[in-house]
Amino acid sequence: MRRGEVWWADLPPPTGRRPVVLLSRDDAYAVRALVTVAPVTTRIRSIPAEVPLGAYSMDVCHSIHGKVSTQST
Repeated sequence: MRRGEVWWADLPPPTGRRPVVLLSRDDAYAVRALVTVAPVTTRIRSIPAEVPLGAYSMDVCHSIHGKVSTQST
């Protein structure tokens, strides 16, 4: 696991399972049970907390949380 990678995460309702961008420092992944992530969405609302990731997806920085699974995308 490395900062900036996209992984699948099981987030609290109503979000559920979705891709997330890893935000924690790289050395934190070996020792922490929870890491900091930002969910990825295709619903673009043009708010300041959204960071474009491509033509059709956004990183939602106002909703940072998560528990990451062990499979990368």
